[in-house]
Amino acid sequence: TEKVTVKKLKPRFEELGFRRLLSRLDGPAEAPEEEAVRESVSGDYRLVNTEKDLESFLAELKKIDFFAIDTETTSVHAVDCELVGLSFSWEEGKGWYLALRSNKGDTLDPDAALEALRPILEDPAIGKCGQNIKYDLIVLRQAGIELQGVAFDTMIASYLLAPERRTQAMDALARDLLGLQTIPISDLIGKGKKQVTMLEVELDKVAEYAGEDADITWRLYELLAPKLETAGLRKL
Repeated sequence: TEKVTVKKLKPRFEELGFRRLLSRLDGPAEAPEEEAVRESVSGDYRLVNTEKDLESFLAELKKIDFFAIDTETTSVHAVDCELVGLSFSWEEGKGWYLALRSNKGDTLDPDAALEALRPILEDPAIGKCGQNIKYDLIVLRQAGIELQGVAFDTMIASYLLAPERRTQAMDALARDLLGLQTIPISDLIGKGKKQVTMLEVELDKVAEYAGEDADITWRLYELLAPKLETAGLRKL
């Protein structure tokens, strides 16, 4: 067989318009990329699973007019999952996880907690942001809550600013934009045949994971919102 060389490839790549590949051919050979050292996320993440905890949390939430929200569920399929809990953040390094269902500890009464949250979640004057918040909208609608006031989606913002990015997943955005290593979901629920749902995970671990999710969403919002403004893309 004929040996394929850079010299032979270049004319063909030029003919096909493969500019990016051409630049790689012209450049020096790439050394294996070293894995960058990234920090684990450090934060104060609080479990809310008693009526007293909920009262304290609501007293704080009512002072806020914009926050990040995230849902924890039993499935990635929004229309047929069970809502396990809700996490919130409005300050870098802080998060709250409201436990609604668990087989591993005491939780809030789901119906009572959602009713207490309803005036805030359904208030269009109180802004909310999320990562792929369409998922959370569907999950909450299934639970009887019409989330209103949605003003920002970090996944969409990242796509608008860098559509060439390989993935807009939160773990990747935390790594690439914030230099932070998040907790992999597999650390909690496992993989393959041994995979469980969030209902079977210890509450303190779920609170840490969910609080981190909301915190990272908030940090991404603070990073990406000004960039969208500068690029003139915020109204999109």
